Amino acid sequence: MAMLKTIFAQDSAKAAREQWASVADTLRERYPKRAGLMNEAHENVLAYMAFPREHWPQIASTNPLDPSTGSG
Repeated sequence: MAMLKTIFAQDSAKAAREQWASVADTLRERYPKRAGLMNEAHENVLAYMAFPREHWPQIASTNPLDPSTGSG
């Protein structure tokens, strides 16, 4: 789980994609199915990064009125 969190801590979509690939490569030997799922899902999971960075917290929240996103 800690490795996955490093993906979302990146400052740019490019860095997140690179970190995603690194994590998938690390998991590939021990967990080939998980690495395969990561390869298939990365575009969908990181789609929110196509928006400006200041919108990321609200997009990631399941509650658009969540005060921690700065929109409340």
